[in-house]
Amino acid sequence: MSRHREDLKDHFRFILPSPDVVEASVDKRKLYELAERAGLSYAATHYPDDMADVHRFKHDLEYPAYIKPYYSHLWQIAFPGAGKGIKVFSAEELVASFERIFPTGNQAMVQSIIAGPASNIRSVRVYIKQGGEVLAAFTNRKIRQFPTEFGRAVLAESIHDPDLCEMGLRFFRDINYRGFGLIEFKRDDRDNVLKVTDLNPRWLKTVNLATDAGIDFPLLHYLDLAGRDPQPQMEFKAGVRWLDAIGDAASAWTLYRAGELSPWSWARSWGGVRSHAVFARDDLKPFLKEYDYGRRLARAPLNLIRRR
Repeated sequence: MSRHREDLKDHFRFILPSPDVVEASVDKRKLYELAERAGLSYAATHYPDDMADVHRFKHDLEYPAYIKPYYSHLWQIAFPGAGKGIKVFSAEELVASFERIFPTGNQAMVQSIIAGPASNIRSVRVYIKQGGEVLAAFTNRKIRQFPTEFGRAVLAESIHDPDLCEMGLRFFRDINYRGFGLIEFKRDDRDNVLKVTDLNPRWLKTVNLATDAGIDFPLLHYLDLAGRDPQPQMEFKAGVRWLDAIGDAASAWTLYRAGELSPWSWARSWGGVRSHAVFARDDLKPFLKEYDYGRRLARAPLNLIRRR
């Protein structure tokens, strides 16, 4: 939409950030440039252009390190099943990985890994009108994700964190953001600093968490575009939990095998779940479709056993 906004604007109503900000949401290097401009921290990062660059800094890294693509959608085409990136444990693995990456035409960076569990990850979601008025701001944390180290949320919770909220709003204001946006941070256990990890201008499944906690972002977005002048929604309930049950079962199994989660702790963590990825009692079809009308649910125990 962003790249074709001039062709679309005579036929559709939409609100988007500026083109350079949208590009930063898919190009991680540009994202970190925006973060630096706004005075926010991010993981120590190298941007190799060729193998000579890789050899130049390979012994300067703290291993394990993480190779992350600039463009995730292109990465998935070249390396299906590789996840969000490649974790390397030595200089030799780093060199071998880039010897595979460069021939595909993909650009990738190398980052230090932000220390800490998934529960260190925090997000700020906002909706900002074309004139710059903030209609909504919402903060939440991940509890678990899958895959467990670099993955998507499978259990998350709404939280009240004014300092986090102000940090996110400062970032969005600094880059003159418009529309819906999500900025994600992770607190580094080594220095206790929140570091930028992601910027997203699109809806994610966890948008249901904000809705069920009291801020209906999709409705605000619609009313704004429809010219209905919606009122700001800044109040929400903390402690509401959102669950992707099948993904969380896989995450919990991995953590259980690693000795990091007991069955009792897993069961207790579902307390407070009021929001779901696709499940709704009054509209079951999306849930049934998501899990292949029960076939995916039936295969889940076998898939967990295979993970052993």
